[in-house]
Amino acid sequence: MKKQLTILLIFSLFSTVTFAQNSAVSKAAAAQKKGELDKAKEYIDAAVVHEKTKGKGKTWYTKGQVYEAIAFSDNEAYKTLVADAVEQAVAAYGKAIELEKEGSTYHLFSNQMIDGIWGKYLNQGADAYGKKDYQKAIEAFDKSIMVKPGDTTGYIYAAIASQIEKQYDKTEIYYNKLKALDYSTADMYKSLVYIQRAHHKDNDKALTVVKEAREKYPNDADLMKEEINILIIAKKTDEAKEKLEAAIKTEPDNANLQYNLAFLNDQIGDRDKAIEHYKKAIEIKPDYFDALYNVAVMNFNEGAKVLNVANKMDLKEYQKSGQKYIDQANELFKEATPYFEKALEIRPDEMALLQNLETIYRTLKQFDKVESIQAKMAALEGN
Repeated sequence: MKKQLTILLIFSLFSTVTFAQNSAVSKAAAAQKKGELDKAKEYIDAAVVHEKTKGKGKTWYTKGQVYEAIAFSDNEAYKTLVADAVEQAVAAYGKAIELEKEGSTYHLFSNQMIDGIWGKYLNQGADAYGKKDYQKAIEAFDKSIMVKPGDTTGYIYAAIASQIEKQYDKTEIYYNKLKALDYSTADMYKSLVYIQRAHHKDNDKALTVVKEAREKYPNDADLMKEEINILIIAKKTDEAKEKLEAAIKTEPDNANLQYNLAFLNDQIGDRDKAIEHYKKAIEIKPDYFDALYNVAVMNFNEGAKVLNVANKMDLKEYQKSGQKYIDQANELFKEATPYFEKALEIRPDEMALLQNLETIYRTLKQFDKVESIQAKMAALEGN
């Protein structure tokens, strides 16, 4: 009989302790609802470490509720109770999800609470973004990422905001996180290529990124052109030429591709091919200033070179063949003239165009045009 009484007393003590701790969870929930967050924190902090309650989903769900309330409290005194209240609230909800069966009350509620915090930060970020406070938007989107690190939404918006703010190192981190989450877009890759080229000044890395992008988006015309541009910059001209010619077969009416192939041929000294493709670019896009200017300059420079040969001849040689060189130079100047004139229509205040045209008109003895050009130059210089 004495032994049985001892067992009953032990059982009674066990029940009292368990009830006390379950009561702590209930008291924490009640204090939280009343707005007494300091008391709620005290109760729940004890419950989450006690052997009898730390393994229950309800305990951790309640901690999430209390710490979330602290994090978003309007009372500054309560906010200072915990430095990382949101992080702890999210972790507590996560622990409840871990402990509870899928579909159970606290499993479901905890997921809903995490979604609520996440949505709150996304909305804060969107609001700041709408007000063009991009730094505040980034901070809010970062918090949404902390809440749901496996969701792509926060990374996407944070990347856009950080790129606007020219925080390119952060932008790169966000986009690489998205790649790790198996998310990408062609525009995302274009931004990564730009960051490598313009921010890091690393053409080799830019080429690696654009090649990766081209594998994913082989029909994207902008990525195709970007790859070609990088190859030209990196002086990988053979590869660039091959890429350009393939691209032009896909887009024969693309003026930029024609221009790039012309520029590439110009760089490697194939004058005829360069002029051919500059002219094709102009046929497609008649107001293509750079193509107009380059055709004009190529003919002008070649004419000046030929004329210089005649000017260096002695009298006997000049009398024999000088006129042939002058005629050749004049034909080149005539070829350059309409391209310079068209370019001047597009940019009437471009002094270099006026100076080149004055030289051509004087050489071709078109003195009325010389006077007109000089008047324009004088007006610009006066301004």
